[in-house]
Amino acid sequence: MRATFKIFLHSAPNKAGLHPVIFRVTWLRSSKKYSLHRACAPDQWDASACRFRKSYPGWNKENDVLRTYEQRAADVLRDFEREGLRFSFYTFEARVFQDRVKTGQVAWKWVLQCAEKMDSEGRLGNGAVYRQTSNTAFCIYALPSRYRCTRHHHTSRQQHR
Repeated sequence: MRATFKIFLHSAPNKAGLHPVIFRVTWLRSSKKYSLHRACAPDQWDASACRFRKSYPGWNKENDVLRTYEQRAADVLRDFEREGLRFSFYTFEARVFQDRVKTGQVAWKWVLQCAEKMDSEGRLGNGAVYRQTSNTAFCIYALPSRYRCTRHHHTSRQQHR
């Protein structure tokens, strides 16, 4: 069975009173929604075409972005079928939204910078704690889920830099 996707305007408005644009993927009656980080008023959205209307500022470029997401999703679903892979939301998200930086990826790099700064200041005890925290965060956020985080990954990750 093939997964399906649709772009639509969420019915609940955000704090600014605008409705967010959502990308929904459905597979075997399970669905997951992804924000496209865009919002508009309901009168600026064409529900039948799933596109911004001309009354939306920059509607042409924004509609191109929506088409890009749809094309990526179609390509990824075709790749799943061609390669004989079982669909997973995690893999779909990683391939379609590959340009997004996850907060955790930024966090472990920041913690590592703090550890290096503490080491340079001679605060080795605190630096070691920060370095261990960074290594653990690296295993959670930076490594693909198919790789198991072992004790070796927690203590040293020189091979991944």
